[in-house]
Amino acid sequence: GTVFEYDPNLNTCIKKLDIDRNVIGNSITFLMLASNGKIYGVSQVSGPSLYGTLFEYNIEENALYRRVDWGSIMRANLIEYTRGKLLGAFEHGGTFGVGRIFEFSLADNSLTIKYNFNYHPQPTYPQWLTTSTTGKIVGLSVGTVFEYDPVMPTVTKKFDFIHPTGYQPHGKLV
Repeated sequence: GTVFEYDPNLNTCIKKLDIDRNVIGNSITFLMLASNGKIYGVSQVSGPSLYGTLFEYNIEENALYRRVDWGSIMRANLIEYTRGKLLGAFEHGGTFGVGRIFEFSLADNSLTIKYNFNYHPQPTYPQWLTTSTTGKIVGLSVGTVFEYDPVMPTVTKKFDFIHPTGYQPHGKLV
């Protein structure tokens, strides 16, 4: 893959960097611009476990850095829920094997597990997170919408997708 810069005013693309598969793998699934001016992303099928990595692209240095090697499947996004702190979700893994929420610190590149999903009646296999106006995080998992309170930390099921309202949603929350 390649990192490139697009200028919509000039309608031009400039190649910035060839991606080294040994650093972040070959399947980038999500990118986001953080408050520190760096781009963070998630890749799959890379790192020692082949579960993927969390990586950083430093725009000023034009350099790519692998920050975390996953120990579980990570198919969700990253959000910056407070300045300098990213949240993400592992679809599998954790204490019960049905997912967990993690926090990544931009200050020291540390990863902290914040919540382990359990079986019913809680949601399982989280796939997407987004911020809400309440200060809590809203997430999508297999069959449910849930709310994560990063202060407590707790998860509350908000909606079940069952026939005829839908079943096993895939995609983003907006």
